[in-house]
Amino acid sequence: MALLRLRRPTHPVVLLFILCALLYFYAPFQAPTISSFSSRHGGQIQYDFANSQHGGRVAQKDRMRAVKDEFMHSWKGYKARAWLMDELRPVSGRNYTKFCGWGATLVDSLDTLYIMGLEEEWKEAVEVMSKLNFTTLSWSCTVNVFEMTIRHLGGLLAAYDIDGGKDKRLYDKAVEIGEMLFTAFITSNVLQFSHFSLLK
Repeated sequence: MALLRLRRPTHPVVLLFILCALLYFYAPFQAPTISSFSSRHGGQIQYDFANSQHGGRVAQKDRMRAVKDEFMHSWKGYKARAWLMDELRPVSGRNYTKFCGWGATLVDSLDTLYIMGLEEEWKEAVEVMSKLNFTTLSWSCTVNVFEMTIRHLGGLLAAYDIDGGKDKRLYDKAVEIGEMLFTAFITSNVLQFSHFSLLK
C-alpha cells in the first residue's frame, strides 16, 4: 500500500482526539462512569423523563417506540439500497461512497443498534464489519482523517465500550483503523495531515 500525503495539517484538536483514542487502547486506566460522576458532583445527569409532569412513563414509552421506529426505517433503507457503502442519499435513494467505501454508516450505527436492543441487527452488523479490510483497497482513495476518526474509530470505540469489551473483533478493527490513521502523523513537524491517499 503506497501512501501519498495531501493538503496541509488540520487543527491540533484533531491530533488531540486521535491521541486520546490511541491512549484508550495502549494506556490502561479506569474510565469514569455516570454513577461515579453523579456521586462526585452530587447530582443526576440524565433528566428523569419517566417521572416528569410531561406524560409520565406511558408517554415516555411511546416516544421511545417512535424513535426506534424511525431508526429502523432508516436502517432498512440503508440495508436495501446502500449496504456496505458509506452513505445513503435520502432524496435520490442512491448509495454514496465518500469515505473509501468502508461502510461509514454501518460502523457508526453499531452503538445505536446495541442501545436500542436490536440484537439481531447488532450481530449481523458486527459480523459484516469484522470482514471489512481497512488496510487495502482495490482503487485509489483519499482518507479524510477527521471523518475516519469520528465515524469509524469513534464508532468502534463506542461499540466496544458499550458492549463491555465482550467482542474482541471491535477492538481489533479499532486498532487496525488507529494504526492506519497514524500514517497522517508521519510528518516533519508531527502535525497530522488532514488527508492522505491510499493507493492500490
